[in-house]
Amino acid sequence: MQGYADQKALLDNGIDREMLTEIFKGLTNLETVDVRDFCAKRERDGTFWASWGATTVLKETGVRLRESYRGTGSQSRFVSHVFSNLLYAMGVAGRTPPRFEVLFRQQPSGLPDGAFHLANFAFPAVQPVLHNLRTLFLTLNLADASAQLYHTYSGGTPARAISGQCLRHFLHCTPNLTHLRLNFQKFQVPDNMEFMKWLATSPTSPPRPPHPTRITMEQPPPVSFPHLRALEFGQLDVDRDILLAVLQRFASKLKHLSLWRVSIQTGPPGPYNQNPNIWAQFFRGLASVPDLELTYLKAGALTQDGHNAHFKNEADSQEKSALQREYSGKDMKVFITGLADDVVVNWPPPLPSMSDESSSDEDEDISDDDDDEDTDDEDGEDEE
Repeated sequence: MQGYADQKALLDNGIDREMLTEIFKGLTNLETVDVRDFCAKRERDGTFWASWGATTVLKETGVRLRESYRGTGSQSRFVSHVFSNLLYAMGVAGRTPPRFEVLFRQQPSGLPDGAFHLANFAFPAVQPVLHNLRTLFLTLNLADASAQLYHTYSGGTPARAISGQCLRHFLHCTPNLTHLRLNFQKFQVPDNMEFMKWLATSPTSPPRPPHPTRITMEQPPPVSFPHLRALEFGQLDVDRDILLAVLQRFASKLKHLSLWRVSIQTGPPGPYNQNPNIWAQFFRGLASVPDLELTYLKAGALTQDGHNAHFKNEADSQEKSALQREYSGKDMKVFITGLADDVVVNWPPPLPSMSDESSSDEDEDISDDDDDEDTDDEDGEDEE
């Protein structure tokens, strides 16, 4: 109780930001700021880590901290508070590390759009931090309304909500990014799709000045990212054409691409194929994108409309599946074409129709009445 009261006072009075500023002033060789869950485990290699605060509470009280505020909005407010305070503290301390990562593994978790709002009072301090970023990893929760900003026009008419509006302004302040990773929340299809459409849009007017002096709440124009070399998407539900449009937009610069736990949308079924392989269509489209010269590609844990996809192993006649594939080298188009040939969607088996059940009953009646030779012939016809 004492620790909780002290922490609440630090957060409510802004002392936490002053403490962070003092810490950053002493970190003269800072290269990376990495924000994670206070207690997490990475499944692929068993790596476990916990924050100093969580381990201290456990040691002094015997109580293991746990997330007990889900569904109340407290989680979104807290991660927004931490994110904005870290940026401001770095700016005041004069620290501009080239790498900033936000990696949340607890679900649902992520930075709501309001976390990216840059108040004009804090912007002069934060702007150099964003301008010097080269690598940015973000875990997003664009559909989380608990910490979003709401605006109205004069007269009280609500303004149209734009998915990721503050994030779009935020990204405009990071013109020197070379590596961008965006982890979304799965099944937030409308919000994620709207943001990806914006990311796929090319500027139609001259780019903004490289050093913006203030942030407005106007609808942000498309972002440029002139130095982008690596792009990674995770936990994303997206349309095939929108994803291809994003990649085509940055194709001339892009060298590194990762698609992890991405779900692609099938759309309405066609008249000739009720279960089309949209991932195969995507990879064929990717192989034909002009000016795309990737040197590294990773694709894994893919799904289509909630159904898992796997890659066939050409060397094995039994077609053993693989969760992921990755390649680095000069024969990238050959590799991508191979992905299109080998990707398979695990569709569920079709439900038996009434006619099938009727035929099955008739076959059973015939086989009961006829001799063994006739039964074998009819079984063969059924298989054929």
